[in-house]
Amino acid sequence: MIYFLIIFLVSFVIIFCLALCKAAAREDEFYNRLHNKEKNN
Repeated sequence: MIYFLIIFLVSFVIIFCLALCKAAAREDEFYNRLHNKEKNN
């Protein structure tokens, strides 16, 4: 169970990093969305 959780987290992090790399061209838009979410909250 613990090993499954670790593998899941590692895979999620890798996928997340790959997604960020692919969206490097839209990096500013990503940060703007994040900032807007923080402002709304």
